[in-house]
Amino acid sequence: YQLNTGYVKVQKRESFGLSFTASYQYTRQFDNYSGPYANQDLVNLQNDWAATSYSAPQYLQLSYMYDLPFGPGKPLLDLSGWGRPLVSGWSVSGMAYWNGGTPLALQAEYNNTGGVLPTVYVNTVPGVDPRVPNPGPSQWFNPAAFSQPADFTMGNAPRTMSGLLGPGANSMDVSLDKRMALGNSSLD
Repeated sequence: YQLNTGYVKVQKRESFGLSFTASYQYTRQFDNYSGPYANQDLVNLQNDWAATSYSAPQYLQLSYMYDLPFGPGKPLLDLSGWGRPLVSGWSVSGMAYWNGGTPLALQAEYNNTGGVLPTVYVNTVPGVDPRVPNPGPSQWFNPAAFSQPADFTMGNAPRTMSGLLGPGANSMDVSLDKRMALGNSSLD
């Protein structure tokens, strides 16, 4: 197992009602055991050394909170009486996450060893670029760059393709919150 990573975090503490945190991580992680399929070379596990299948090389995470400028002591709608509890205590917060996808793990179309090996990787075709200009659901990689190994042979491709990434993941959440005091409160 080997992990090389770089990490940057930027944080703004609350001022003028706004606070946020942003973090970015770049990772290169390798092992000889992770993946959706079994190892191909059980005699020499070093031949299965490749990018960790579940490790996204890049991710970015953002979180923020903004107290809206309404209510007592704020620039807008500094109301008194019954309007004060309605306009004060509002905030917007959220979180967003993006990653660039995980390495593809390509397996031969069929196990050509009659089950002697638990899995068989594909062969790489020399001189053919496995990448496509705009990877997407219709085509994540160039299939012409890979071939089925000959009968009773192992594939020569790595267990995972660190240069070929599957779909990334992203998530965005936003919330509108209202804080209210419980118990006695004056309406001034």
